[in-house]
Amino acid sequence: MTPLYRFGFVLTTALGNATRTANLRKYADRHAASLGAECIWAEVSHWDEQANQNPRLPSAIRARQASARQMQPVLKQYGTLDAVVWHYHEPYALRTLWRRRGEKPLVAWAADAPPDTGNGSYPRYRSAPPQPLQQRARLAFDKHCFAGTDLFFPWSEWAAGVLSGECGVPQERMHILNVGIDLEKFPYVPDVTMPDPASDALPRLLFVGGEFVRKGGDTLLAMFGERFQGRATLDLVTKNAPPGLPTDVRVHAGVSPNDGKLQALLAGCDVFVLPTRADFSSYASMEAMATGRPVVTTNTGGVPDVVAHGETGFVVPVGDPGALGDAIETLLADANLRARFGQAGRVRVETHFSAETNARILLRTLVAATDAARAPGDGFRAGTTL
Repeated sequence: MTPLYRFGFVLTTALGNATRTANLRKYADRHAASLGAECIWAEVSHWDEQANQNPRLPSAIRARQASARQMQPVLKQYGTLDAVVWHYHEPYALRTLWRRRGEKPLVAWAADAPPDTGNGSYPRYRSAPPQPLQQRARLAFDKHCFAGTDLFFPWSEWAAGVLSGECGVPQERMHILNVGIDLEKFPYVPDVTMPDPASDALPRLLFVGGEFVRKGGDTLLAMFGERFQGRATLDLVTKNAPPGLPTDVRVHAGVSPNDGKLQALLAGCDVFVLPTRADFSSYASMEAMATGRPVVTTNTGGVPDVVAHGETGFVVPVGDPGALGDAIETLLADANLRARFGQAGRVRVETHFSAETNARILLRTLVAATDAARAPGDGFRAGTTL
């Protein structure tokens, strides 16, 4: 049967986005047919085997060539699609430079990172703040692109606030929608009973972060040595932990997203700790909450949109080891509090961060936008059609 709607997705899988893309694709494909829709996917890893075959070219050029090849499933039929969802800035920007809103295909921006407006609290992964002139020029360029964008799917209230308050994006063109996690892979596991103090078993803390320093692993490790060594154990799921760790700190390398080993570590821990320095969202915190574990994390970017302070865990200031340790102490001392936070965390994820639910919402929004664009004389108002 010929689909009534055809939607393209151009999504980066870099910097931890592979899990998000896999979750969205799984559930969008599962439910598209029930809406009369077809999804066409371009997953962009920014590298492929062909990129290895011409080492004389600079790696940046080879990466862009690989990205162009990986976008072809969508680009080669671009004009026949009803809407295209972008989470890859460069080609999105090129497609919106000379475009008017409402032209086919509709353009949707879907990302965790709004433009850097010069705010000192903006999460910066690696680079120093841009120079003021550079920052103003980039912001003006982004605003121009936004003028040619039909729909926005920011991942958090924080990102939506930047888009509306500092970039001038109308509220009616926005749907706050974080794709979320695959709840089929992260079942709820009731809180384990804290080990008897008389036994050899100790409470277990868990950290998950590919980039050890950016995710605050060094802060956690130093604080753990000062306050919890001999009183708890610490499991680190990371690619680059430092050498020479004490025996009560265990490193788990090579754990992939949605991995069964990660699920087992989450189920076996008492508190999940992620004192990240810079993040726009936190899938690891969602996975811990889905499993039923309380979370201690920091107030960077959209992370406080994920972890509700005082309800599903504690959100402490970035770079404050004292507050971090105090939050962990509070949770380790109170099994009922851990259980209550864990139960509330599962409910929060099911309500706000279920990939299956949110994939359906995204598809329905695209269907509504397409219907409005097809109707002569009607404009699409994103907030009024679901």
